[in-house]
Amino acid sequence: NAFATDAIGPDEASIIIGDGYFQFQKDSGVESEGPEYAHTHEYSHHLQLLLGVGELNDDFSDQSAKKQELMADAFSAYFLAHDSGGDMTSEEISNVQEIAYSVGD
Repeated sequence: NAFATDAIGPDEASIIIGDGYFQFQKDSGVESEGPEYAHTHEYSHHLQLLLGVGELNDDFSDQSAKKQELMADAFSAYFLAHDSGGDMTSEEISNVQEIAYSVGD
């Protein structure tokens, strides 16, 4: 699994990726675009916090969490599709998003 956190310390935002995450992507056939997607998706969660649009506050409902994940997907897809970003095709982005969705992200 992968996640973004700012709980490590002040000004120490981090992205933490578990050992098996990249193996899972390789086994799923997205080893070339998967790591870039994971990084941009988790970085997008940091952007949500910085922009003040990603705070769950006291709302930990499934609906609220889903909105946060979809927003992170949108931010990351924008970057990955951009010529100055990941320069991925819409098919490549759809493939990694489908894999991410299948495991609950």
